Amino acid sequence: MHKSMWTDTNLSISVINTQESNIMEDLVQPEAELAFPDKRIWFVPTQIPKPLLESMREYCDNLDHDTAKVFGDTQDGQVTKPSVRKSDVAWIPWDEWVPGIIHNLMISANELHFKYDLRHFNTKIQSTVYGKKGDMYGWHVDGGRTYDVDGVMCERKLSCSLLLSEPDEYEGGELQFTYYSDNFSRLKPPAGTAVIFPSWVPHRVTPIKSGIRRSLVAWMDGPLFK
Repeated sequence: MHKSMWTDTNLSISVINTQESNIMEDLVQPEAELAFPDKRIWFVPTQIPKPLLESMREYCDNLDHDTAKVFGDTQDGQVTKPSVRKSDVAWIPWDEWVPGIIHNLMISANELHFKYDLRHFNTKIQSTVYGKKGDMYGWHVDGGRTYDVDGVMCERKLSCSLLLSEPDEYEGGELQFTYYSDNFSRLKPPAGTAVIFPSWVPHRVTPIKSGIRRSLVAWMDGPLFK
């Protein structure tokens, strides 16, 4: 099942070789024993029924979205910085049905591939809309900050982006990854595809040229990497 998942020609994922990236080695041989830094991206092709996917989109469309922020030196630690991030976001509590689907995808990917020591989601689930020309999110990592949870120092470890828009619904808006100078990949998968990756991997969403890109984003944390 998982080998066919990695080589699915209907996944519509574009991978670029630069000097040369070979992220596809991970995809073709998911059962091989990989070193920690080589376990970078795990794809779950869409198996969400279209009526359920439409319900997820409708659910998110009815949320109150606000301008996305980034970490900064303010009282709440959040600032608006359009040169780095331009999009609208809303938040979904853990105990609603949408996060339940994402939780299963992330836990399954972790058991099969990453094998991290995970705790739970570290925030609510984020509904993200890139709906205006120029909306984007520059290069960043999701991890890098530590915090105390009941006496245990934790950090974000695993990230998930679940696409709710089909590739032909928007132009631009690619999810891109880089890892050192010789690894680069760009992804624009079908709606319902989950892209799961370590929170320490640099990534970005390129500027939207037209249309609307919708996604759900989640992060799981756990004790500090050792």
